Amino acid sequence: MKRATLILILVLLAGAFVRFYNFPARLIFGPEQGISLITSAEYISKKFSLLGQLDLIRDTSKHHIIFSGSLFNYSLVPLQLIFNYAPYPITIFFALLNLITGLILYLLTKKRLGFKTAIFALIFFLFNCRMIQHSLFIWIYNYTPLVFLFSLFLFWDYAKKPNSKNAFLIGLLSGIGFNLLYPYLFIGFIYFLLIFLTRSKNKITRLSLFLLGAIIGNLPMVIFDLKHQFYHLNTLFQYVQDALSLPGKSQITYYHFLPLYPLYALFLAIVVRLIYKKSKPIALLAIIIYLFINLNSPVNNFHHSTGMLPGITLKTFETLSETIATDSPPAKFNVAVLLDFDTRAHPLRYLLTYRYQFEPAGVTEYQNLDALYVFLPKDYDLNKPQVWELQVYHPYQIKNLPSPHPDYQLCKLTK
Repeated sequence: MKRATLILILVLLAGAFVRFYNFPARLIFGPEQGISLITSAEYISKKFSLLGQLDLIRDTSKHHIIFSGSLFNYSLVPLQLIFNYAPYPITIFFALLNLITGLILYLLTKKRLGFKTAIFALIFFLFNCRMIQHSLFIWIYNYTPLVFLFSLFLFWDYAKKPNSKNAFLIGLLSGIGFNLLYPYLFIGFIYFLLIFLTRSKNKITRLSLFLLGAIIGNLPMVIFDLKHQFYHLNTLFQYVQDALSLPGKSQITYYHFLPLYPLYALFLAIVVRLIYKKSKPIALLAIIIYLFINLNSPVNNFHHSTGMLPGITLKTFETLSETIATDSPPAKFNVAVLLDFDTRAHPLRYLLTYRYQFEPAGVTEYQNLDALYVFLPKDYDLNKPQVWELQVYHPYQIKNLPSPHPDYQLCKLTK
């Protein structure tokens, strides 16, 4: 085995280790994952849609709800069918996706800049704390680094030799990127501008192909808008207006730049490669410092999840679902949890509906029920409920069911 191949395998194995070590305890399964999986599952069990999932925390001043693009949810459908709706193997898919993205970064970089720069880029990508963290949960933005990576190297080749095929493909990827992450619009605009500035005899044709590709890449949203008075366009335009006029309504955060992480890794690799030519010890020291900082980052923990409450895991929700299913809930029942902002228990809803075939009532139907199952802290006073889901059902009788966590109780509320 060649030395370069051995180094590549060792880096990939190390990257896999930091992702899959103690994976069940570190996996993140929260409201966002529950909503994503429910939305996709409803394409199968209820009705196909051009809409993606709704955003729980973002709406406009005109009370219009923002929906994501649907491509992400379409991608979950075959995974749910293959794995019988189980969240655990679907999450593993996203961990593997992140590893594959790193491998593709290596292969594309090696072809253009050589082995050393490529292996440095792979290290900086695979051991980035955010990339490790995003390998532990299902999320719409997790595709965007791979989408940007392909478009980056397509444009690299386009800049050397402009051609219609690459212009179309860059546009296609820009459309897909926008469907996944609305701020990707700015990346797409930069590509459009760069194609415009690139010297080419067929510039207009290639810009047209770029736009055609962008439309096809975002086709479900385009079709929906054409059929529904440009709902997405008007809602996003209003949201931008609100954000500009109401400071604090929307904040720029790290995940808006998630597509650019391969570029960040590539930039660091090029810098370290230049240092390596001058001084190997300094270059290796820089890599060691990078690894130390990222592996000890507060967004990562090798013992428990950094995105869920202590002791709460996917297994917790699976055990809760099994307990409720074993209790044979009545036809009109609902669920609630008092763990975070998602009091309507989307993770629990998903598991009950698609793993145990007991579908709770709707997310606004908490009044006329035969039973309400609630998972909440042990010190919570159920006789003085502080959340709407319990207040509208009060008064009620309380029955304790087995709880998978010593600090929380599972209660069955009935009239």
